[in-house]
Amino acid sequence: MKTFNPLNLQFDKINEKKGTLTFRISKSNLMDTFLQNILILDIQVGDSRFFLHRNKNFDLIFIHWSTRRGIRVARVNIWGLNLNKGLFISLTWSEEENKLYVGEQGGLNLKYNKAEQRKGIIRKGINGELYKIGDEGVDVAWYHIREDSRDILIPTAKEIWEFKIKRINIIIEGCKSKNFLFESTLVLQCLVMLVTGFEVFTQKRFIEIEKEGNIPNIKSLMNDFARDKYTKDKVKDYAESTGKSLLESMLELRNGRGLINFQNWRNCKRAYNRAYGIIFGELFPLESKIFENIKKYFEWRHKIIHSKVDMTILNFDKVPEEEPIFAKKEFIKQVRDDFIKLINKLHEYIV
Repeated sequence: MKTFNPLNLQFDKINEKKGTLTFRISKSNLMDTFLQNILILDIQVGDSRFFLHRNKNFDLIFIHWSTRRGIRVARVNIWGLNLNKGLFISLTWSEEENKLYVGEQGGLNLKYNKAEQRKGIIRKGINGELYKIGDEGVDVAWYHIREDSRDILIPTAKEIWEFKIKRINIIIEGCKSKNFLFESTLVLQCLVMLVTGFEVFTQKRFIEIEKEGNIPNIKSLMNDFARDKYTKDKVKDYAESTGKSLLESMLELRNGRGLINFQNWRNCKRAYNRAYGIIFGELFPLESKIFENIKKYFEWRHKIIHSKVDMTILNFDKVPEEEPIFAKKEFIKQVRDDFIKLINKLHEYIV
């Protein structure tokens, strides 16, 4: 974890959520015209990082990175200030805003600037470091940082899902051929991708909820998915040997396959209910058909992968009692929208 604090400012007592840091610089090289950039401080406190530096234009720049608030930047030009008696500097930050105050000793010629919100997000790796993802004019769709053969930083469950949707939208938009075989092939592939994306989201989000401070009901979860003593002992042994939680261990046993199959609609619902008391049926009005649709999508995905029967007509086994559902562009748009609604609701409910 990088630290640069030559002024020995007391950051160990700082509240990263809301606070003020005030100090004075008496003797310095801040007005040295030969120096292009001068770093004054670079300190990480929890999920925040505070930078203060002077650029070649003699702007004093306060940058605040936060995993919650993103990136904020405030700047004050110090050219023309009389530094003979020292420089007064005050940094303030809160949920609402950040500000930078700069003036001559004694409060003379005080200037201030309210920070601007910049593009980009801040993520914290398992090594404790903060990483900036994206910037002004730079949109990052995917990121993955590895160090010494281990994952340091990977996208959140929601970010993985949103990138999956971007890929699916590209496929749908590119499906302009009048060749129905080509169209149906892409549609079936998208259906598989959507169900797989839902599985990845629900599995990763399952762990994220615990890491965000929510305590899962492990007893209830294990009684349902690790019923016998042998399996329970395996979970506990794995947790002790890896230092991971019992919940994480349940999802990593069996060479990463875990004890819960989130691609099984029934198992997924039960797992969320047992661990966190979340009832999928409460996410939408009773008259909504979205759960009925999602269940069908799971079944059709299974048939696409494992059945010898062609799935161009997805409900072929129900025809003529039901109207045939063809693997067409309009159909997969509806599937996409149903999954987006469900995942957004689930994410909002948890957050």
